[in-house]
This record gives sequence, C-alpha cells and structure tokens, in this order.
Amino acid sequence: MDRRDMILAVIAKESIFVEDAPLKTIASKAMVEWKMRNETDFLRNSRNFKSLAHWMLNHIRHNMTNYDALMDRHAKKTPSAMIAIRRKTYEAIRAHYPMLEAAINEQLEQKFA
Repeated sequence: MDRRDMILAVIAKESIFVEDAPLKTIASKAMVEWKMRNETDFLRNSRNFKSLAHWMLNHIRHNMTNYDALMDRHAKKTPSAMIAIRRKTYEAIRAHYPMLEAAINEQLEQKFA
C-alpha cells in the first residue's frame, strides 16, 4: 500500500458530521453570506432557486460540517485526498438534505468532470 492509498484509507474511516437546521434558516444565512461576498451577483441571482441552492450547499459544507477541518488535516497530502473529502462530504449532505441533490450533482460535475 503506497502513501496515497494509506491517506485515502484514513479518509474513508473519517466521519462527516452534518448539522441539522431548518432549510429556511440555512437559506437566510447563505443569502447573507453571499451578499457580503458579492453583492452584485447576489442582487442578480437572489430570486433564482438554482443560485440559492448553490449558496445553501456552500453554507452547509463550510459551516455545518467538518469539511474544512478534514481539508486542513488531509488535503495537502495528496490531490486525491481533497477529491475524496469533497465527494464524501457531498454524499453526507445529500443524505441529510436530499432536496439539494441537483446542486450537489452540479457541484460534483463542475469539480470532477
């Protein structure tokens, strides 16, 4: 087993924690965060459900999971680690928030196509 395989084996054993929150709360927080980051984009897309779902997914991934901690711990070791963590996190979010499936699929396609 090479170094990459050992790192991926460690990541496979890691648990992804996804906090539970009402979708309305997630949407509100995601919109506030996105508006602070890019007000022009926010104003242009704030009534677009696809954009809102994308913002919600980003909010959940960065604020309601242990994604960032796992990335800090493992991602610099090998590019495969980053991919494995992202996929594992998206699958955990999908299981917890299935209504975001389209946004998750789109993110996976954009990141790994």
